[in-house]
Amino acid sequence: MHASSAIRANHKWVVLLLLMILLTAISASGDAQAFAPAHFGPPITVTVTGPGTVAEGDAGTTTFTFTIDLSMAAPSDITLDYQTMNGTATTGDGDYTASGLVSVTIPMGSTMTTFDIDVIGDSKFEADETFDVEFSNLVGGVFSGGMATETVTATIQNDDAAPTVDVDNPTFTEGVDNKGQFTLTLSGNTDFALDISVFFTITPGTATSPDDFSIITASPVVFPAGNTNSRRIRFDIIDNAIAEPDENFTVTLGPITNGQVGASPGVATIEDDDVAKFSIDDRSLNEGDAGTVDMNFTVKLSRDVEETVTIDVSTADDTATAPADYVEIPAGTPQTVTFNPGDPLEQIVTVTINGDGIDEGDSERFFINLSNPTGVAEIKDGQGIGIIRDDDEAIVNIIAFNDSNDIEVFEEGETSDTYAVTLGSAPSADVIINIRPDTQTTVAPRQLTFTNANWNMPQQVTVTAVDDALVEGTHTSNLNHNLSSGDPGFDGLFVDVEAKVFDNDFAPPPIAPLCNDLDGSTNQIVRATIPENSVTGGDVYCRVLAEFDITIEEAAAIGIQGLVDRDVTYAVDVFGLFDNGTSATVFNNPVQVCLRGTGVFHFLSALDAPRVPRQIGSELVGINGTAFSCATITQAGTVVMTRS
Repeated sequence: MHASSAIRANHKWVVLLLLMILLTAISASGDAQAFAPAHFGPPITVTVTGPGTVAEGDAGTTTFTFTIDLSMAAPSDITLDYQTMNGTATTGDGDYTASGLVSVTIPMGSTMTTFDIDVIGDSKFEADETFDVEFSNLVGGVFSGGMATETVTATIQNDDAAPTVDVDNPTFTEGVDNKGQFTLTLSGNTDFALDISVFFTITPGTATSPDDFSIITASPVVFPAGNTNSRRIRFDIIDNAIAEPDENFTVTLGPITNGQVGASPGVATIEDDDVAKFSIDDRSLNEGDAGTVDMNFTVKLSRDVEETVTIDVSTADDTATAPADYVEIPAGTPQTVTFNPGDPLEQIVTVTINGDGIDEGDSERFFINLSNPTGVAEIKDGQGIGIIRDDDEAIVNIIAFNDSNDIEVFEEGETSDTYAVTLGSAPSADVIINIRPDTQTTVAPRQLTFTNANWNMPQQVTVTAVDDALVEGTHTSNLNHNLSSGDPGFDGLFVDVEAKVFDNDFAPPPIAPLCNDLDGSTNQIVRATIPENSVTGGDVYCRVLAEFDITIEEAAAIGIQGLVDRDVTYAVDVFGLFDNGTSATVFNNPVQVCLRGTGVFHFLSALDAPRVPRQIGSELVGINGTAFSCATITQAGTVVMTRS
C-alpha cells in the first residue's frame, strides 16, 4: 500500500466518524430544523385574511376567525405577531375583546394556521362597525402586500331591529286649548346609537290650515341617539265664534331615517266649543173685530254657523184654539226655518190671528213650539206663548215722557228716566202689575196696583241703568209687565217695554306690553306690566329661558327639574337691575307677568336658597285677541308655566 492510499483511507474514516458524531448530536437535541436544508428560490408568501362581515349577535360572543396562509409548506418555522386596533368598533364601547401583541408560529411543513377574536353581542341598533388586526415582525417569509406589516379589517354587522316610531290621535277643544300637539313615542327596540329623523306630512281633513290650525313644528322631528323621550309635532288651534262640527286633520309619518314607522297616521280632532242655540219669543196683540192680523214671532239663533241649520216650528192649542182663534201650524207638517252661514240671526214666523166681534172676556193663548234642530245647533228656549187680547178687554197703556217718546237711560250722567202706566178700562177687581227688568236696568217701584177707582190715573215708574264694565254700545233693556187680577180680562196679561241704554264703556287699550331683555330683544310669548319706579334707579327685565320640549338636562340647568313631569310650557326669568349693574331682588311695585296660552304658574324666588318652585295664582286675559295667563310677583325670580 502506498502512503497516499493509506492517507485517503484514513480520511474516509474520519469523515464517517464525524458524520456519526453529528447524527448522534441531532438525535440527542431533536432540533432537526437547526440542520434543515437551506431554502433556495422565491420567498415564501404569507397571506392573512379575516372573516369579512359577520353579524354580532344579541348576547354573548361571536367568534371572528382570522387565517394565515403560506404559499408553500414551510421548510422551517415561520413566526409573526398580531394585535387588534380600534376602528368604529371599540373595546371601550364593549364591541369586541381586544388582543395585545401576540406571537404566532407556523411549524415547519405546515401551510396555514388560524386564530380567533371574540366579538361581543348586544341589542343596540347601530351602524355596522369595524376593527383592524395588524400583523408585523414576520420571520421566514414576506407579506403578500409586500410591506413590513399587513392589516386586515373585520366588519361587525348590526343585526338589531331599528326603533319603531308611533304617533297618537289627540283631541283638543277650540277656545280652551290654544295649542295642540301630536306626540311621537318609541316602541320595540329602544336601545339605539343613531339619530332617528322622522319626516311627516300634514293632510287637512274637515279642519284646514290656516283657518282651523297652523303647524309650528318643522319636519323632520329628531330623536337624538339614545334619547327615548317623546317628541311632539306642535300646532296652533285657531279659535272662532262660529258653531261648527268637530273637525280633524292627519299627520302621516315617513320617510324615516334609522327607524321604522309604527302607528301612523295620527288623527287630531278639534272639538268645537261654539254652540248655536235656538230660541223663540212671546207675543201678544189685539185680535181685532174682523178679518185677520199677523202675530210675528222671532226665532233667534245665538251665533253664526259654518253649516246650514234648521228648526221646525209648530203651534199647539191652549185656551186659544185653531182654527177659530188662529191658523194652526201643524206639528205633523211643521214650518221649517233655515239659517245658512252668514244669514241674519233672527227670522220671523207669522201666525195668523182671526178677529171677531165677540166679547170673550178672557185673553186667550196658544203655544208655538220649536223641535227637531239639525246641524250644529240645539234648542235653548223651545216654547213661545201667543196672547190673543180681546178688543173689549182692558189694555195696559205705557206713556213715555221725553221728546223721542222712548224710555232712554245712560250708564252715567242721566242714568234714570220715567214712564207712566194706566189701564185702558176699569177692572172688576184689583189689578197688580209686577215689573221685571233684565240685568241692564233696575226699576222703582217694581209693583203697581190699579183699582176700579184709580185705573186711569198714571202711575210713574223710574228706570235706572246699571253701570257695568261691559263694552256693549247702545243697547236695549227689556221691562216685562206681568198682570194678575181677579178680573179675567186682565189676569195673565203681560206687556214688554224696551228702554234704550246708552253705554259708557269703551274697549281698553291693549295691556301688558312686550317685556325687554337686557339687549333690548323681546319674545312674543311674554308680556309684563311694570309700574314706574318698580326698581328705583333701574328697571325690570324678562328673559325666556326655555320653551316646550324641555329636557331634564335643560330643566336642571335652570333649577326646575322637579316640574318636567308636569310638561313645562315656558320658563321666564324676571329680574331687576339698578343702573350701576347690581341686582334688585325686591320690586317696589307688583309686576304683572303674562305668558301666552293657559296653564299652571309656578314661581322660584331669587330670595330663596335653595330655590324651590311653588304654585301661584293666575288669571286668563285677552291681549290683542290672544289668550294670556297672568300672575303678579313682587320679587325677582323664575316664572314657570306648566300644562298641569
